[in-house]
Amino acid sequence: MDTIRTRVDRLFRDAAPWHGELCANPVTGGYWLPGDDPISHQKRMACRALFAREWFALYGPHDAPPLPLSDVELDELKYKDPLSHILSCFAYSLQAHNWDFNSHPSFKDFACGCTASGHAPDLIKKAEALRKRYPPRPLRGLGPGLCWQSDH
Repeated sequence: MDTIRTRVDRLFRDAAPWHGELCANPVTGGYWLPGDDPISHQKRMACRALFAREWFALYGPHDAPPLPLSDVELDELKYKDPLSHILSCFAYSLQAHNWDFNSHPSFKDFACGCTASGHAPDLIKKAEALRKRYPPRPLRGLGPGLCWQSDH
């Protein structure tokens, strides 16, 4: 985690904002206003996102691209192929839960939930190989947009 903090500190230093100027978090792409929004929150979210990416590299599917962390990265994967679409939804769901992969369903459980979901787009519904790899199994709390909601 210390190497991630050091990396985040360097990224924020290299993208030093001007007071009163809207800035983008160099890791997550989230916007914040220096002087009004605390930089500590932005750095904490950047660390959590990078740590989630490291975790996903170890525990996610071996053939998946790196966990996307920004809206730009999420959108680039969304309609590339069925697995990338699920990965994009998984990352968006993790992002919505502050990158807390310990309380979030695993990628496998999430993917099985996506293949079972009535909210899944045709890209997933028609992907037989994906449905064989991740057999449809309902995931409680998986809602529209294939985002998991922990309060279910």
